[in-house]
Amino acid sequence: MSLIRYLPLVLVSAAASAQLPVDGEFQVNTYTTNDQRRAAVGLDGDGGFVIAWVSFGSSGTDTSGDSIQAQRYAADGTPAGAQFQVNSYTTDTQYSPAVGLDGAGGFVVAWTSYGSAGTDSDARSIQAQRYAVDGTPAGGQFQVNSYTTGGQYDPAVGPDGAGGFVVAWTSPGSGGSDTSAYSIQARRFAPDGTPLGGDFQVNTYTTDEQYFPAVSADGGGGFVVVWTSVGSSGSDTSLSSVQGQRYAADGSPVGGEFQVNTYTSLAQMLPAV
Repeated sequence: MSLIRYLPLVLVSAAASAQLPVDGEFQVNTYTTNDQRRAAVGLDGDGGFVIAWVSFGSSGTDTSGDSIQAQRYAADGTPAGAQFQVNSYTTDTQYSPAVGLDGAGGFVVAWTSYGSAGTDSDARSIQAQRYAVDGTPAGGQFQVNSYTTGGQYDPAVGPDGAGGFVVAWTSPGSGGSDTSAYSIQARRFAPDGTPLGGDFQVNTYTTDEQYFPAVSADGGGGFVVVWTSVGSSGSDTSLSSVQGQRYAADGSPVGGEFQVNTYTSLAQMLPAV
């Protein structure tokens, strides 16, 4: 697995922006047996970053198949410590990692697990692990989702500036009003990792499928979730649209669900925020 770091450059004369490589491509993984894939990256405010990925095998204790691995980096691109295994629950497959860093350098990794370190024994669950700024685990691996019917998958993580974070994911069902094929669920967590309430359904448009969420939180704890929708709460009647929902710091919705895209031909999907 390789990575190229980029430095943003503002081109004032052209009123445009570009990105220039800071240095050459480099290999992230030090464990080189079998496949390394599906990398995710999170950046802190000082330029440091963490990369997490799926590894078939592990330099740690997971010999079951796919594990979640990660590597920390300083702002100058030098590794901060060695590659490490994120998941402590090692039964079956772990995949689809997401990583988010807070403003102080602490971070959280979330992923999809076949099985659970918690109560979810129904197909797939959402698992997570918090880390301190020095890369040491802050507590143990924990189950994110409280709704456990069917498989929960493809998490996204949005940390705020105070150490709290939001995890959103796709669920085939809902503890809320969505009885269609797939819904978007989310859950808020305090800086110490304690849940701030249970799962909640993000989407209010419940026709057909909602999937592939992305989430971003601001320094005050407010956040926004965006996702792909087969259909739309707005004007997009094409194959799929991008929908969004804003939230206040206390988790209450700010306004209603809204359509992000104005171009409505063909399909809009896989948003990032």
